[in-house]
Amino acid sequence: MREFDSYSNAEPSFPRRTGERAQLEDETLRDLVAEGTTFLKVLEYLSRRDSHPLTPLGFLRIFQEELGISFIESRNMLEYFDPHMQPIVDKALINERGRLLLQQFTPRN
Repeated sequence: MREFDSYSNAEPSFPRRTGERAQLEDETLRDLVAEGTTFLKVLEYLSRRDSHPLTPLGFLRIFQEELGISFIESRNMLEYFDPHMQPIVDKALINERGRLLLQQFTPRN
């Protein structure tokens, strides 16, 4: 009898990013945020960075792991996007709210 797998219907996990390329991409992301790049430009960078499309879950993971911004804080931004991370409200509003969120990022020295 097959043992019950509680994760069989879960969203597929993303492979852990390791190595020099991942480190460089993480640094690039942190630099963009530290320079005051708009929220939508940051999302554009993230959507081009990986081979798979940026998903809401991926967005939360990246902000938590790479920027240290809690998913509890960043999840509120998801209400401005459809499931494919396309804006559904005014872009100026997204960038303004995103600026407030990204201010939580503290660059590492």
